[in-house]
Amino acid sequence: MSQNTKKSPYFLHLKTTTVQLKKENMKESSTAITSILFLLSLCCLTFISGCHSTATSVSKKESIPKGLFENIIHIDPTPVYTWQPKNPSSNTSIRIYIEGDGKAWVKRGRPSLDPTPELRLVNQLMSEDAKADIAYIARPCQYVKSPYCKIPVWTFDRYNRATVHLLNQAVDHIKQAGHYQQIELVGYSGGATIALLIAAQRTDIKSIRTVAGNLSPHYSNKLHNVSPMDSALSPKDFISKLKGIPQMHFYGTQDPVITEGVIMDYVSQFPDNPCIKTKALDASHQKGWKEKWKNLLEQIPDSCP
Repeated sequence: MSQNTKKSPYFLHLKTTTVQLKKENMKESSTAITSILFLLSLCCLTFISGCHSTATSVSKKESIPKGLFENIIHIDPTPVYTWQPKNPSSNTSIRIYIEGDGKAWVKRGRPSLDPTPELRLVNQLMSEDAKADIAYIARPCQYVKSPYCKIPVWTFDRYNRATVHLLNQAVDHIKQAGHYQQIELVGYSGGATIALLIAAQRTDIKSIRTVAGNLSPHYSNKLHNVSPMDSALSPKDFISKLKGIPQMHFYGTQDPVITEGVIMDYVSQFPDNPCIKTKALDASHQKGWKEKWKNLLEQIPDSCP
């Protein structure tokens, strides 16, 4: 074909199509490479978390109170993050604080990818506690992750039987490590639910204190018009086992989350029981507690008849 010969429209169309296909193939190859690299990075992370539990960065942790040390208790199916006494000073009793639900949800209908609490009220309360033998138990997948850590663990399954069993094992570990005879439980928000459910499984609970506690999760869910938690255990189902344990339930008059109704729906199950008490304070769900806590600790729950 001579240089002056015109190329046919078919040839021009074929050439253009070929160029376009090459460009598209290059884009697809680039996208494929990017996807492969992304998947490889996920696989690496999964492999690491599968072999070892991964701790949340230290910057997200509160400073550990003097006399305590950080301990990750390796329990099946997932490790539990705790603070425990370095040198137990008494084998009589230990006061164990149980964390709240943390950042279970980013907003209504949107679960968080990391339930580690951002506002550390429980840690602040512990800093006001002069008792030598105190400990802290985080909820599953807070501060430390494992392959078990899927969103349902800290959302709809956060009060189920498996969760209670897991955290009860953590209580066992702390008790045995310090050779304690009795346990005082302190639960904040959803940690109060767990404290009551754990207490119902044990015979060594000296007392229970709760702060802005979700004492009746099913009532609370209906109150806030949110989805029910079908697998959740309710403290109200264990009245016969809880009625003999001294309890003090503190709630805030400015708290829109845990209202007086949530507290009373549980407490009303114990008519005329002198060892189960409530106290309303000028506080919200997260504010107004730290400065009051030292005095509130002096209000020792009465012994049950």
